[in-house]
Amino acid sequence: MNPTSDNQLGLTSMTGFLLLRAGQILLARAEASMESRGIRVRYCFILAAMADAPDVSQHDLSQAIGLDAGTLGQLVDEMQEKGHVERKRHPQDKRRYVLNLTDAGRKELATLMVHMREIEAEFLGSLSTSEQRSLHSMLERSLAGSWPEVFECTDQEPLHRNRDEQEKETAPAFGSRL
Repeated sequence: MNPTSDNQLGLTSMTGFLLLRAGQILLARAEASMESRGIRVRYCFILAAMADAPDVSQHDLSQAIGLDAGTLGQLVDEMQEKGHVERKRHPQDKRRYVLNLTDAGRKELATLMVHMREIEAEFLGSLSTSEQRSLHSMLERSLAGSWPEVFECTDQEPLHRNRDEQEKETAPAFGSRL
């Protein structure tokens, strides 16, 4: 194949661009859905990250989600005020904080995840369940080593499913990871 052919040089020939664009579309749809609740998507991301890693430090959470420490601190303050997050001093390092979900935070996350699952299911609905699982698995492998250790990807099931196939299958429900 000629490496300079048009299909090798076009924008959609770059997997990175396709991943970026897919992420942008999903984020825009999620933001629109969450707006009616008065919550930004990153609020959901933070709650989900805390569900994955109890006693997570604000520093590790900041790195995993890609938010600067100041912005994360403000969001955690807001989450504390709403009763969704508990922030305590790290037991061994009093300069650091550890974060945990409260029962109210878990309940809020469960509600938010319903919206996120619907958005992903709609976006990925043209893929079979097997393709969706493969995509999820490939992304996890590609991202391995890119997270703070406490958030390393594990072979968790993706959140999304094609609705037609979901009704046909009797497999267990997908995991809770975003």
